[in-house]
Amino acid sequence: MVENKNTGGCKTCFLTQLSSPLQAVEDAYVPVVMFEFDGIEIDLVFARLSVPTVSGNLDLRDDSHLRNLDIICIQSLNGCRVTDEILHIVPNKENFWLTLCAIKLVSIVGCGIYSNMLGFLGGIFWAVLVARTCWLYPNTLDSTLVNKFLFFSKR
Repeated sequence: MVENKNTGGCKTCFLTQLSSPLQAVEDAYVPVVMFEFDGIEIDLVFARLSVPTVSGNLDLRDDSHLRNLDIICIQSLNGCRVTDEILHIVPNKENFWLTLCAIKLVSIVGCGIYSNMLGFLGGIFWAVLVARTCWLYPNTLDSTLVNKFLFFSKR
């Protein structure tokens, strides 16, 4: 248990909620720890920033945050930076998320082709392709976006 100084009560420690042990992936491209939390598999990527504190409104798309970082930290940050950039360019974030979830569900459950470690497209590739579809059809419903995505993917 960890004491919560704000309320005076106790909160359950994060580590007690883990469904699996923390596993460092030593030969990974970037520093990553894999674990399962409440039944959800998580890959936690690490990067060191050259700022004294990190605020909730930190814009990682700003290239000035890359100064004085080594190549490993830059590569670690690139995942967040690409995600932020995608969310910045899609016209309708809700339609993007719903379409992406549907495409991931189809690729995992329906086809079993969701894993860049197995040579298939991984998460960021699906996100970029869905973002492109959302960008091409900005005023389209999410169900139609899924249809358009699948139509263009089969080519």
